[in-house]
Amino acid sequence: MLGEEELIKLFPDFKDLVQPGQYACAEKLLVVGPKGSLKASILGPTRNASQVEISLTDARSIGVSAPIRESGDIKGSGACKLVNPENGAELELTEGVIAAKRHIHLTPAAAEEMGVTDKEI
Repeated sequence: MLGEEELIKLFPDFKDLVQPGQYACAEKLLVVGPKGSLKASILGPTRNASQVEISLTDARSIGVSAPIRESGDIKGSGACKLVNPENGAELELTEGVIAAKRHIHLTPAAAEEMGVTDKEI
């Protein structure tokens, strides 16, 4: 996930998803580390700070650190370069690469029906 300024720099054209305020860029982004790169989709909404969520396997394959964290907890996390292969725009992230801590996305109604609350472990 990207900050709004970074999103516009890398992907000036994006489309809304069904969920209000959610979007997906049509283009793919390259997440580049010292050992390689991988293609990733950009989903939104934008954040206050850019964040890249990848699997631990993908992190090892491209040579980046990705501590297991909750979304948004990026302080001191891994670094990478983001590249838009269509237009060559690049962005260096000094932190922001994480492996997402296990979680589930539910609507408020579904969560209530299941008897769970936000951030519950």
